[in-house]
Amino acid sequence: MVLFTIGQAYFFMRRFDEAIFWILLELQEEPEFPPAHRFLIASYAHMGRLDEARAALARLRQINPRA
Repeated sequence: MVLFTIGQAYFFMRRFDEAIFWILLELQEEPEFPPAHRFLIASYAHMGRLDEARAALARLRQINPRA
């Protein structure tokens, strides 16, 4: 959860590349943590990396179909 919190902080500072780094580390530890997936999707989208955002959204929907 600490890694996600660091990623969240970078997200809110609009440093999306660093947010992605930390959020991906969190997802290695807890691959089914929906909030991390949501911030990852948003970070990719803010950077214009829409294909990666869509792929991350698909992974989130596998974990939580109501997401």
